[in-house]
Amino acid sequence: PREEWQYRSTLPFTGGADLSYSQRFGRLGLLAAGGVKRTEGHHDYLKTLRWNGFVKSSYDLSDATQISAFANVARQTRDNFVFWKDLRNATRPPDGTNRDEEIVSDKLAVAATLRHIFSNELFATLRGGLYRTEFEETTTSADDDQLSSSADAWNTELQVNTILSENWLLTAGASGQLNTIAESFLGDQEQVILAGYAQAEWKPADKITLTGGARLDHENTTSLASHTQLSPKAGMSWEVFDSTRLRTSLGFGFRTPTLGERFAELRFGNLRVAPNPTLAPEKSWSAEIGLNQDIALAEGAWNVDAAFFYNRFNDLIEPILPSDGDGNIRFINITRAQIFGVELGVKGWLPGNVAGLELALTAMQPDDLDSDTDLKYRSKLLFQTRLILPLGPLQFQTDYRFQDRFDHIDDEVRFAIRDHDARVDVHVVDMRLIADMYKAAGLPLRLTLNADNVFNYYYTEIIGNLAPTRSLTLQLATQLP
Repeated sequence: PREEWQYRSTLPFTGGADLSYSQRFGRLGLLAAGGVKRTEGHHDYLKTLRWNGFVKSSYDLSDATQISAFANVARQTRDNFVFWKDLRNATRPPDGTNRDEEIVSDKLAVAATLRHIFSNELFATLRGGLYRTEFEETTTSADDDQLSSSADAWNTELQVNTILSENWLLTAGASGQLNTIAESFLGDQEQVILAGYAQAEWKPADKITLTGGARLDHENTTSLASHTQLSPKAGMSWEVFDSTRLRTSLGFGFRTPTLGERFAELRFGNLRVAPNPTLAPEKSWSAEIGLNQDIALAEGAWNVDAAFFYNRFNDLIEPILPSDGDGNIRFINITRAQIFGVELGVKGWLPGNVAGLELALTAMQPDDLDSDTDLKYRSKLLFQTRLILPLGPLQFQTDYRFQDRFDHIDDEVRFAIRDHDARVDVHVVDMRLIADMYKAAGLPLRLTLNADNVFNYYYTEIIGNLAPTRSLTLQLATQLP
């Protein structure tokens, strides 16, 4: 980084390794993978160590019945850097930061799926699983408050798919989820979410598909009032021509607050997340109309996808800082909000496949209708593009990402973060050079040289937190038969 931000005399190091193995033994399929990554970060006091392990197995009980299961475990240990000391010290934490403090988080996911084909017109899928997270703030300073929590999400679902006739398909199911959180500020909590849903597809003509359905949700959280909501949806897709597809949809949504949003108590430097048990569920409706167009050229092909979307929210859940400057962040319900805009995606190859191009543009207007202002922390324009140049056994790629500066934030954050208004538009260029050693020398190797933020552009994606500066990494990958 720039001279005044240099906090060490050597370059910070990042390294890691991933290994995976897959094999088929008759009716039994096996996949196992694991990895570890260590980074010293682009800030002082930002070291992170991550590791994970994954295993998945499937077994064909018969030609009509298959069972599969997986387990995924991960741990992350990192320094508790949250925001900078000030803009002149953008890579250093505030004075008084306890450098003995670490954040340790563990995650475990296990699940199993049973799928059975009753006939050519009917099959069913039964799923069940557990997702567990544990969070702990550790420190060697006995006088510091230490936060910790653990949470479990048990879920199960039964889904049935049936072909009613040549032109009718029906999907229906029921699901249940039990969420629990322990060691929170307000004691142990439980949340039960039950749902039933059905969706039908009808083809009144060869190139037209109509979709209609509904979902009924019921949510109940310990010591709070329960909520029930019916959410219908409808959609249509029309293949106007062989290369032109039109789509439209209208749907209603319902999202219950998570236990974390209602009950979490966490500390981030001088900021704390405080509980708000009175949070109500979000209700919304959304509409979209889109067009997908294939463009065939003499050499190469292009695809263009464009869409207009509109989302309307009631009781939208947003974090807010109170105006009295007590430093407690709470999740609250915004009575009315809307987000509307357009999306455009283009991808294809130039004649002769000399170069490939991908671009994606999102332009939107996020409104808080009660305060007649923009929703906080929202960018209105996002643009990404990628250029691909094949050079025999080499391939060169360059990405450009733009995101405009969001203007509306919580001004009360100034009580905790100095130079909180240091924000700019984002202009980031990444490059990579990929060498296929199999094409070059018959070796089962792929070398990739990555250059992220090539021009070392300084920006923030989170207030008071300098985004990653320029970094170079060399990656080696091999695949053995």
